[in-house]
Amino acid sequence: GGLLFYNHTDSSDLLAITSSGNATLAGSLNVGSGPSRFTDQQNAGSRLELYNNRQDAGNVEVYRIAAYNAAEVAGVHFYRGAGGDSGYTKIFAKKNNASSLEEVVQFGTNDALTTTFAGDVTSTGLTVDYTGNRTGDAGILVTNDNDDWGIKVDKDGTTDHGILSQTDGDNAIVVRNAAGTTNIQLQGDGGAT
Repeated sequence: GGLLFYNHTDSSDLLAITSSGNATLAGSLNVGSGPSRFTDQQNAGSRLELYNNRQDAGNVEVYRIAAYNAAEVAGVHFYRGAGGDSGYTKIFAKKNNASSLEEVVQFGTNDALTTTFAGDVTSTGLTVDYTGNRTGDAGILVTNDNDDWGIKVDKDGTTDHGILSQTDGDNAIVVRNAAGTTNIQLQGDGGAT
């Protein structure tokens, strides 16, 4: 048993509710003013699933949560990865009325948990607490093309502060060439070679 609402004109199903409580709605769900709440009260984490078992291709969108005005102005898009059980997330936004929807950041990718930003990252301060080993043997690894500075400090004023390396050991600052040969080596005790 169950409950079925259908269109008298063409006999198409509009709303079907099965005896197990599952509901299928043929059209959009419009709610009134105020906040919309989905409640699943329990002593465990509740879960909202967006299900689309897409199998036609890899690295394609399977679902999105879109903020919509006259057009989509921002959204969280979920992608199926190259494998059927992998995936990643992208956040999109429109920077002005004339622009198109553009990718801002991607969380995850195939075979890696990297985060990729499409533009500059602005922050009041950035702290990297590096406690493990990673490829490149560095807490911050900068890789870029031949024509740009890897790290550049451009101060607003004329104060003395630029780059600080605070260490008591060797190799406070090391400059090497592309072959890995050390040309300049500054120690934490003030020694230099």
